[in-house]
Amino acid sequence: MTNRNMRRSEVPRYFCMADNKGSFASPPWRNPTFLRRQLKEKGHRIVSNEWDAFTNSFLTNYKEAVFATTLRDPIERWFSQYRFEHVEHRDGTKKGSPVMPFEKWLPRQAGLGDHYYLKCFVGDENLQTDEELMGDVGPRGKPRFQGQFYWTYRKFDRRAWAWEDFRRAQELLLRFNLVLVLEWIDYSVDMIDRVLGWKEPPKQVLPWNNNQRKNTTSWSAKANIPEQELLKMKANNALGLLLYHWVKRIVAERLACQEY
Repeated sequence: MTNRNMRRSEVPRYFCMADNKGSFASPPWRNPTFLRRQLKEKGHRIVSNEWDAFTNSFLTNYKEAVFATTLRDPIERWFSQYRFEHVEHRDGTKKGSPVMPFEKWLPRQAGLGDHYYLKCFVGDENLQTDEELMGDVGPRGKPRFQGQFYWTYRKFDRRAWAWEDFRRAQELLLRFNLVLVLEWIDYSVDMIDRVLGWKEPPKQVLPWNNNQRKNTTSWSAKANIPEQELLKMKANNALGLLLYHWVKRIVAERLACQEY
């Protein structure tokens, strides 16, 4: 949507996952001085992040920013990632090699693990400062964290999740200017326009648009995951599922209100 609603010069070349090359990655993208300088020098107006857990300091450091996010059914999100990364061999496995069943693949994703949405939005700060992370370099002089997609989630290892965490995630999301539900994105055009001023509606971009996927049929988690494994996933992600459905309720009310 950005490229169809903003000038090309306002959008970084690659902005869904940052690095320290001026593409707005993390860190030092959490550093307000660095980020504002980069935005001003390059003329960019949007910064996006695909991986890192959101921290409360984003809201306090960038009070002038407009915050937006999109949630998807967490079970379907996991299954989509399984197909994209493992079934289609984007995870380093060779094409044509045996594919692990979903129930064996999922436990290996320890970086994100269960309660993914709570980890994203509970707001806990990182254990290390940006300076410490950038200073911890490997033998080749590259910061070690840059090879770890899930480094911001390590602080949640062995965390026992509770209702207080659920409440904190709710409070953080309520401070966002725009929260959408992926399954209802086609109904959210007016909401997007009202908050962002974007007139061009969302357009689905899929892996096969770039000749990456031969089988373009959608895969449903409910239709492909064994029932017992599905029930186990729901139990292990109960608070994340509740957060997703709570967001759906809010979005549904806002969609209904805009009709009047």
